[in-house]
Amino acid sequence: AMKHIVTMGGGTGQPAVLAGLKNLRAKRRDLSLTAVVTSADSGGSSEKLRCERRVLPPGDMIRCLLALGNADADVMGLVEHRPLGEGIMGGHRIGNILLTGSMERHPHDVARAIRTVGKITRSKGTVLPITDELVDLWARFENGVEVCGEDVIDKGTHAGTGRITAMWLKRRTENERNHDPTPESIPIPASSRALRAIGVADLIIAGPGDLYTSVIPTVLFAEMQKALRDRRGTLVLVTNIMSKRAETFGFGATDFVAEFEKYAGCEVDVVVCNNESPEAAVLERYSREGAQFVELPAVGRLGRRLVIAMPLIAPLAHIDDVVRHDSARLAEVIATLL
Repeated sequence: AMKHIVTMGGGTGQPAVLAGLKNLRAKRRDLSLTAVVTSADSGGSSEKLRCERRVLPPGDMIRCLLALGNADADVMGLVEHRPLGEGIMGGHRIGNILLTGSMERHPHDVARAIRTVGKITRSKGTVLPITDELVDLWARFENGVEVCGEDVIDKGTHAGTGRITAMWLKRRTENERNHDPTPESIPIPASSRALRAIGVADLIIAGPGDLYTSVIPTVLFAEMQKALRDRRGTLVLVTNIMSKRAETFGFGATDFVAEFEKYAGCEVDVVVCNNESPEAAVLERYSREGAQFVELPAVGRLGRRLVIAMPLIAPLAHIDDVVRHDSARLAEVIATLL
């Protein structure tokens, strides 16, 4: 029987999981892969395209299609290519332009628009936005400041201090960010396809990725919280290796779990965390950016949740490298959960 795996998130963490699972799928044919992607990305090329063309931000979805892709190196290289400099195409990955064009051709069928680009990358899996609505992410910080925009929260370029105490989504009115923080009376609908995917999933994997700007935005929907509570599959949270200055400063794995569960409205079944600290020089470089190693929970701190702790760090190519999860090791852990 087919085993259905759903990943939730965005950024660079979700594609790392998908790349490992794609290779696993090549070995065992009984896997079906679905990526449920945040729709709230509001930085860089994605934001420019969504403002100019009134489409969903394409960047995170393209990263997932590339991670699941099986086209030859020339095609993959082209889709990934990002022309430099100013001008019309400056800074836009070709894949972002392709997906924007596809969404314009199929304005009322985002899934079809994504599938069309998936034919070019020969992606072995389904990529779905969490909502088809144009939305912005909001966060309230401990000092009471309310901040609009995934990119602003992500970069920390705001007056909010302390921990994030609340998160919500708002629709874009016309095509501008709506700077009135009052949450709307009409709830934003989650994608029915994404909800169905959760309903049939054997394994649901949230993270790794920026907790507040990539992972939590996929669960800020009443229908998604209900789907997760009613799930028949296993819900897995993969915690980050390093914390992040403006978002998760000082967080241990226990904090990641508590915050995710607060917004998801349910308990996770499995926590996957890394138990191998990067070398001192790397930790020193991260600490200059206000980031630290995410410590493992003390034994027994996570109650009934199964904790899987193992080295999940991709080998660092050189000292300036970013600490990332090792796709292959992550896929091995996920395979054991099946």
